[in-house]
This record gives sequence, structure tokens and C-alpha cells, in this order.
Amino acid sequence: MKTYQGKMLSQSEKPVAIIVSDFNTAITEPLVGGAVTQLQQQGLTEDEMVVVHVPGALEIPAVAQKLVDSERFSGLICLGAVIQGETDHYQVVVNQTVSQIANLARVSPIPVVNGVLTTNTFDQAVQRSGGKAGNKGFEVAGSLLLMRSLYEQLAML
Repeated sequence: MKTYQGKMLSQSEKPVAIIVSDFNTAITEPLVGGAVTQLQQQGLTEDEMVVVHVPGALEIPAVAQKLVDSERFSGLICLGAVIQGETDHYQVVVNQTVSQIANLARVSPIPVVNGVLTTNTFDQAVQRSGGKAGNKGFEVAGSLLLMRSLYEQLAML
């Protein structure tokens, strides 16, 4: 039986793009730092990474689509933080952002991973961006490398 599984150490001629929302920068900056740390620990250099800033989480999917369409990247990491407030706006932003990232990931020829935090409180977001619960940016960067390797293997089928 043949088994396919992603490997962390995979090389590509194309860089990885990190798309990050500038809303809630106290949370998103550590997420980017975690993603960059993971990528560097796995052997990528700064020349193999591009960081693209967008105003808010709702802008992430549109920019992600443009980056996929450019055919210049080997994978995309989407980072943001949507924290529940007192209005229903939270639900709209979360549902649209996460749904559109998932849809793009489903049809994209390159891996697209979702590291957009959706939390009830600011403290929960802090804990997931380098606190007690780890760093989601670090985690999803690892997922991206695994998926990039898996996509390469599956292309050989």
C-alpha cells in the first residue's frame, strides 16, 4: 500500500506568502512572528517569505485569491484576529472570512491555511498568539509546509 504524508522539510522555488490583518495588531504581530519562526526553523530564509498586510480580516480572502492567481507563491498563510464585541458584526466577519478562506483552499492549486483567530475575548486571543495556548501562527506555518509537501507528492500521481 502506498501512503502519502506531508513532510516539514520541503523546498520550493517560490516563496510562501503570509497575509495578515492589521486590525488587532497586538494579536496579529505575534502570529506573524510565530509563522516566521516556524518557517525559519524549517530552513526557509527571509527571501523565501513575503508578508502582505491588509486592513482587516474581511480583506484576507480577496488578497489571498489575487496571490493564488499570481502563480508566484508555493503556499499562503492567512492570519488575523476577530474578537467578539457587543454587536452581530463579529458573526458576519467570522463567517465570511473563514468560509471564503476555506473555499479558496478547496480549489487552489497551492495550499492555503487558515490562522485567523476567532475568540470571545481579547485574553483568549492573547493566549492563542503566544500565550498559554501556544501560537497559532507557528502552528499553521507548520501545517502549510506539510500541505505544500503533500501537494507536491500528489501532483506525481
